[in-house]
Amino acid sequence: MKLTKSNEDYLEAIGFLLRERGVALVSDIAASLNVKMPSVTSAIRQLAALGLVEYVQYAPVKLTERGKVVADEIMSSHRTLRVFFKNILHIPNSRANEIACQLEHIMDVDEIGRVARLTGFLLANPEFMGSLNDELSALPVTEPAGTTMTLDKVRAGIKYVVQKIASGRRNLPDGMALPDDLKVGTELEVIRVAQLGDTVSIRYGETCIALNREVSRLITVRINDEGEKTVSGRR
Repeated sequence: MKLTKSNEDYLEAIGFLLRERGVALVSDIAASLNVKMPSVTSAIRQLAALGLVEYVQYAPVKLTERGKVVADEIMSSHRTLRVFFKNILHIPNSRANEIACQLEHIMDVDEIGRVARLTGFLLANPEFMGSLNDELSALPVTEPAGTTMTLDKVRAGIKYVVQKIASGRRNLPDGMALPDDLKVGTELEVIRVAQLGDTVSIRYGETCIALNREVSRLITVRINDEGEKTVSGRR
């Protein structure tokens, strides 16, 4: 059975809603895919004809046993590709999701499996990840200057400016604290991002420090106006 990209998108949306909410309503499917409800109804009827969903008008959509298998395969492929682009290539999460959405429809099971094995190998071998991170740090920035994100989502080798520091320091685990001298407007350089993003090493002024993920999430930064400048100053 050959499914279209649209078929797979709908199955993935239904599978995601069932996993996250336990129910897949036509209105929620329309919202998740940014389409109109008549389009959803037409697509669901097509999936029902293929034996992948159970559809009764005005009732939640259910996956058949066959539909569950196909939806799980699509969602698994998406996760594998997203993790590769986000955790291995350090592409921002939103863009990693976008790329995964495109590639999951054209790669077969064997190809996805190869990506999964490569990802697993690199994450299990920090010495290789370190060399890869060093190479990626020399690449120019792909995000435009002014792009904002929290510090746990930054990329090594890029300069940022602190935009906001959240007030959640009281909720940090014992032994973790925000640097007292890191202020809004401070320019910082990201020296290194740990292989799973657990720590982010930054430099600002004369200070070099590694921040845990919980701390990094409290700091919002933007790529500075010299967006393509790397830590080493190369362009």
